[in-house]
Amino acid sequence: MGRKKDPDSWRSKGKGDCFTTKGGQVVCEGSKGMNYKPKGRSKSTKKGTRVQTRAAKKGEKTTGKFKVVDTTTKESKKGKNIPMVKLEYLTGEKKGQVRSFTKNNYNKLFVRI
Repeated sequence: MGRKKDPDSWRSKGKGDCFTTKGGQVVCEGSKGMNYKPKGRSKSTKKGTRVQTRAAKKGEKTTGKFKVVDTTTKESKKGKNIPMVKLEYLTGEKKGQVRSFTKNNYNKLFVRI
């Protein structure tokens, strides 16, 4: 069953990127005494990954659960390739519909379930 999440923890408050060291210690971005710099890791875009909007995670919104369907690229007007992520609605009135987001927006707007 695992241990319960502490609602007052650094991770739960969404204050920064956290990781676990090889020794098992949890280190968070901006922690006192740490010279940690975020490595710019992006969220998984593997097919089948379940994500939800940050608003849904905070409880501000009731719907907002998605599943990654596909990753593609789209050519911009300037000729650059933009990475895109296609997400399928899992809940609400739009259940089953697919929507595309740029990878940058995907990383800003969504969190893992």
